[in-house]
Amino acid sequence: SYGLMRLTVMGDAAGAEALYKRALEVDPYHIASLYNYGSLLEGVRHNYSGAESMYRRVLEVDPTHTTTLSNLGGLLHTVSRDYDGAEA
Repeated sequence: SYGLMRLTVMGDAAGAEALYKRALEVDPYHIASLYNYGSLLEGVRHNYSGAESMYRRVLEVDPTHTTTLSNLGGLLHTVSRDYDGAEA
């Protein structure tokens, strides 16, 4: 996605975030945008509650999205110390 390229290649977190928000206005269930925005919120913005919200939205659309399951589990384990939630 162009948002991911803006973030990883150009280092433009603000531009990437704006693109993810715009994409989610058009399609609130777009898995790649939800996931990538969650990753940006977690890794760049350190907005862990926002990241958790994006990851959970991905899982509402696709409960078997393995990368999101892994990221959410890691987030709950390391940041929230929600060990039971991380294992679920």
